Amino acid sequence: MDYPYNGCHTEFTPDQWDRMHEMVATFRPSLFLRGALAAGPATGKGQTAASLAPAGRGAVELVGAFPNPFSREALVRYTLPSHQRVTIGVYNVAGERVAGLVDREEDAGEHQVTFAPKGIAAGMYFVVLNTGATRLSRSAVYVP
Repeated sequence: MDYPYNGCHTEFTPDQWDRMHEMVATFRPSLFLRGALAAGPATGKGQTAASLAPAGRGAVELVGAFPNPFSREALVRYTLPSHQRVTIGVYNVAGERVAGLVDREEDAGEHQVTFAPKGIAAGMYFVVLNTGATRLSRSAVYVP
């Protein structure tokens, strides 16, 4: 569907832009990592979308599942700033753990693990990374 230009889609107040970035960083962090919002307009506070993106160094990051939605398997990528114990589990919408992907000590850097579901129903699941000090989650949709 083709939408005509509408200023309300692109012209945000500084507060609206900040709120949008907060929501995107929480629910669609992959947009920041791909740079989709990096060229966004200035917020009026001397910041662009790129400067509001989550910190790449010094923070635990959970990129999430790719592709999403997925049918056979999904690649879950995450980054650790230091050596630490990591657990990654997959939970259904009822909060029940359906799979454990990682439960070990990991070195600093980028990591990835494959989630290949077996015996679970189609639907939305949550990939949850826990380091003790940090708990992050991302949604993943399974379509067998």
